[in-house]
Amino acid sequence: MNLILIEGPELEPVSLEEAKLHLRVDGTEEDALISALISTAREFCESFTGRSLALQTFEYISGPFFQALASSSCLCRRLSNWFSSSTSTLMWRR
Repeated sequence: MNLILIEGPELEPVSLEEAKLHLRVDGTEEDALISALISTAREFCESFTGRSLALQTFEYISGPFFQALASSSCLCRRLSNWFSSSTSTLMWRR
């Protein structure tokens, strides 16, 4: 699939405070490590399940096949124009 990540999630599904409470960590020495582990766990789960766990912005880029099809078919031409007037890209938040 031709998806390119444009903007990652603003918030993780699990906050640093929730993770620290679950891990029974009181200090701030391990905050960077715990935050990195939260992000890594989310990315692994998204890769494994094929689903997004947080709001993200992707760009879908179609190849030459779609562009050739769009020029020969009225319906595809309308869809192409609806997605983007100059290029065959579609952006959405997932």
